[in-house]
Amino acid sequence: MKILVHYPFVPHYRKPVFKKFEFSEQDDFIFMSDWKGDSSGIKLISEDEFNATYKTSYIRWPLPFLESKLEFETGVLNVLLKEHGKVYIILGNINLISSWVYSIFARILGYRVIMWTHGLIRDERGVKLFLRKTYYSLADKLIVYGDRAKTLLFEKGIENVEVIYNSLDFEDQKRSLDFVESSSEIRRKCKIPDEAIAFITCSRLVKKFKLDQLIRNLDFVNRQTDRQLVLILVGDGELMDDLKRQASSCSLKVIFAGAIYDNKKLAEIFSISKACIVTGPVGLIAMNSMGFGVPIITHDNLDLHMPEIEAVLSFGYLYKEKCRTSFLECIQRVIASDSKVNKLRCMDIISSRYTAKNQLEIMQKILDEYR
Repeated sequence: MKILVHYPFVPHYRKPVFKKFEFSEQDDFIFMSDWKGDSSGIKLISEDEFNATYKTSYIRWPLPFLESKLEFETGVLNVLLKEHGKVYIILGNINLISSWVYSIFARILGYRVIMWTHGLIRDERGVKLFLRKTYYSLADKLIVYGDRAKTLLFEKGIENVEVIYNSLDFEDQKRSLDFVESSSEIRRKCKIPDEAIAFITCSRLVKKFKLDQLIRNLDFVNRQTDRQLVLILVGDGELMDDLKRQASSCSLKVIFAGAIYDNKKLAEIFSISKACIVTGPVGLIAMNSMGFGVPIITHDNLDLHMPEIEAVLSFGYLYKEKCRTSFLECIQRVIASDSKVNKLRCMDIISSRYTAKNQLEIMQKILDEYR
């Protein structure tokens, strides 16, 4: 069966699952995307990494009066006409105006439309909910990243929903851990004393991840503990200089590692980290950290997290949002925990649900409905 998979741009972390699709023995997956589209700083997959592809053109026009952007994409209609596929899988982004058009057009041409989307992350009402329900009604099926999203949609009367979860390259993460050097050698390279306790965070250095708050809170904890704490900050972005200035005035040692996409390098840094602290929204960082066997520490306001928080709810550490005392107590619990046990529990959760292989199996079951 011929399947068209349409993403305006394809983030690098989609490569493992898209490769699983490409080499599926059951179906013929064809991809279309603007392979060099505006991704707000996210590393993208290149066009030459897949065999069957089409190039679209993704455009974002700033709307300063709304503090937003109008998103549109061209070059799709001719592909829908040319390929005569059975199923059209599209990124379900309500803000992408052209996705409304292409979903309708695909239905007219006889495609089964599957929207791959976040669905509802938190409760919605009023006009926003009305528009979202109208948009989702264009699809034969919604596939979402978490059980909570499915429950929230069901409560709003949207029942054609399946959960596909999310994934990174867990197989490569496991392989990378097999080649990690001794912790003392890694600590020496990172200039971290053997007796210090290292924590890590991994994200773009932008406002929404509240990294200034993280440095401030961990600095507070560092002043209350006998052992030195170290924060390894993996990522790059517009706040780099501001965060460096903030860190220079703290008692906390902060290591700015820059953006790292190589799992071998990430495995080394995660292997010496007691936990990964996320003061902003938990998203794919849950898959990243737990895939290396490192638990997540984050706040308890689920409405501010992405669907991947469900992995942390299975095993992780939560503190009360905006409560420094709760944060301190949470850090102390983590310090007292057994890292070997943490590693096993984290990796068991990822392997049981959050892998590209699992996503392919779920997708094949969904596609079986349309054969």
